[in-house]
Amino acid sequence: MLSKRYSGGTPDKKNDLYWQDGTIPWLNSGAVNQGVITQPSDFISELGLKESSAKWVPADAVIIALAGQGKTKGTAAITEIKTTCNQSMAAIVFENDHPKYIYWWLHSQYKNIRGMASDDGRDGLNLEMIGSIPCPRPSNGEQLKIAHFLDYKTAQIDRLIEKKQELIEKLQEQRIATITQAVTKGLDSFSTLKSSGTDWLGNVPAHWDILRLRFNVTMSGGMTPSTTAPQYWEGSIPWVTPKDMKSDRITSSIDTLTELALEETSLQLYTPGLVLIVVRGMILAHTFPWALTM
Repeated sequence: MLSKRYSGGTPDKKNDLYWQDGTIPWLNSGAVNQGVITQPSDFISELGLKESSAKWVPADAVIIALAGQGKTKGTAAITEIKTTCNQSMAAIVFENDHPKYIYWWLHSQYKNIRGMASDDGRDGLNLEMIGSIPCPRPSNGEQLKIAHFLDYKTAQIDRLIEKKQELIEKLQEQRIATITQAVTKGLDSFSTLKSSGTDWLGNVPAHWDILRLRFNVTMSGGMTPSTTAPQYWEGSIPWVTPKDMKSDRITSSIDTLTELALEETSLQLYTPGLVLIVVRGMILAHTFPWALTM
């Protein structure tokens, strides 16, 4: 049975006395993404705890994000540390049930729990909703066996995923190396080379010409129709943004436009075979997204 469930609180961020030199662990909603929480998001002071609605959460408590960005809302986690948390998290402390079993059950029901908020998922969860979640209750002994089994099996799977990810990264490096070799040295490994005049391009086949990209292609930019004009959106015309460029082949887009948007804005409709490049945004700090429209 549940002994209690409650939410936490956030000391005033503008009051340095609540945060500076804090020693009390405190969690924000994103902490649930750890699954098993071993590290706090921040620390608050004794005064911050005393003068806010933040509350202590013991180790072996299950917490659920009541709100949050992306997929955070509805995500469950279990604490391995004694901590406090913010008001957007529900802490559940158990009297008889094995907390790790409950954690795995809630983890398996993420989509159903998240869907309790509203049909479109925009609203947050609350403590009453969390308390109404139905949960199967094997005996304590069986709960413990199930929790240990899932700890072991999921750790096995996680290790396998890690190894597969390492293999994928190596194959990606090989793929890039193969492409680079072909487009900068050609297919004849015995051809005579000459300097390209550009350090990062290096040597190229002697019979190749080298021209600036602007002399080889036609370039143009796009634009964003007014987001406050619903008549422009959710039509049948694909509208590509950087979030669609997770692969180098684009066959569809997340957002779509109407014919009216094409008529009343400066947007152009392009045929397949277009190379798209991201030219602004924070993503350029760590990568250079490009893709080919299909």
